[in-house]
Amino acid sequence: MTSNLTTVSYIGAAILFILSLGGLANPETARRGNLLGMIGMLIAVLATVLGPRVSAEGIPYVVAALVVGGAVGLFAAKKVQMTQMPELVALNRPDFVGDRRVWRYAARAESTRFRL
Repeated sequence: MTSNLTTVSYIGAAILFILSLGGLANPETARRGNLLGMIGMLIAVLATVLGPRVSAEGIPYVVAALVVGGAVGLFAAKKVQMTQMPELVALNRPDFVGDRRVWRYAARAESTRFRL
């Protein structure tokens, strides 16, 4: 995937994320909002994995991160009761327990080795 196509994919994903937030504001449109957010995330992940900045050596790390994150999310979704929905939303936030800082540090440390 070329750099221009990756950029266009990221812009499309960002638009879908914004539209998903608008859909989540109303209970009648929440399903559509969730669907738009999921499609946007799929586009963003595919653009990242297939983009020019991830080499073949880095793809197993991306897949491993997706598997671990999916397993944690699935476990949390099965464990949390419907009355604890705010807690589930807090668990799924990208800044939960500072993991954003950990991933940023790991990406910097490995970027030269695996050309991420």
